[in-house]
Amino acid sequence: HELNNPLTGIKGFTELLLRNKDIRFVPEFRESLEMIQRETLRCQSIVWNLSAYACAQKPVLSNVKINDLIEECLGVEAFSLVAGNIKVIKELSPDLPVLLADADQLKKVLSNLIRNAREAIAPHNKNEGRLILRSSGIGKTIRIEVEDNGPGIPPANLARIFDPFFTTKEVGCGTGLGLSIAYGVLHQHKGNLWAENAPEGGARLVMELPSTEPIEEAKGKPAELTPGEASPRESQKKLLIIDDEPIIRRVFSRILAKSGYSLDTAENGEDAQAKLMEGDYEGVFCDVRMPRMDGWSLFSWVKENRPQIVPRWVFVTGSIGEEVMSSVLHSGRPVIHKPFQIGEVDQLLKDLFAKSA
Repeated sequence: HELNNPLTGIKGFTELLLRNKDIRFVPEFRESLEMIQRETLRCQSIVWNLSAYACAQKPVLSNVKINDLIEECLGVEAFSLVAGNIKVIKELSPDLPVLLADADQLKKVLSNLIRNAREAIAPHNKNEGRLILRSSGIGKTIRIEVEDNGPGIPPANLARIFDPFFTTKEVGCGTGLGLSIAYGVLHQHKGNLWAENAPEGGARLVMELPSTEPIEEAKGKPAELTPGEASPRESQKKLLIIDDEPIIRRVFSRILAKSGYSLDTAENGEDAQAKLMEGDYEGVFCDVRMPRMDGWSLFSWVKENRPQIVPRWVFVTGSIGEEVMSSVLHSGRPVIHKPFQIGEVDQLLKDLFAKSA
């Protein structure tokens, strides 16, 4: 948690600068910022992998549409894929059954496979890189494939790449835990993960998951507009950012202001409580761990006192502890993990407003 907060600031402001056209087209600035971004992603991967390796987590199951999950991961990685001149090809089978799975864990696995493919393509990308994502149904099994046109995997390494701490990256560029953790996540879901070389060249990672009967989800009452209240589609959407770290509030504010949102901030649960009593918000991003009143206690208060805001609530956390797994992930609300990417915030808001439309 203490590492992920400053990493969020570094990552967020670096990405904002890279999206500034006056800076992006100056090679010296762009290369320096891209190096900062790569090293930040490396730190993020190390923190998450070591935490996940030390604290194996049981899946928190919910209904998952695998194609939607693939689209969400691609949306988050879109900027880096375009910057790397990598063409994305989607071969997604329609009407696949719903999976009963931990969406958050599967997103981390899939994002890791996409990043690995991007890194494999980069040094060999003379013209255009190619990343193919496939989904298909085989009997009662759903298969997901991530294929690249990089150099492929040496045959001697195929049997070892899922071993803990095994890596083919240069010294200091990886922990060797990403694929090992991904393998463990798939087996916790009674699925499988393996690697092979594609016939046309490049590597192919294959995930298989059993399709099961979806669980019945509680349907919340849609939020009602109070008399005289403008529809979010007819006015500027107002968002509330709740976090005790000033750097997180500033990153969120910069990201969201550029998208045209009206913003309000609070530094703890008690401060947010007062703001929520005074006004209404189309979206709320709330940190989990805060002094005076934590995010879960505030959410419990909102459910009792401002229930119309519950469908607009998003948790933000830098932790991987039991508090997140047991309470927050069972809340039915989306969770953003620090350090997040701009694309992740954009995609979440798009989904949030689509559901409330």
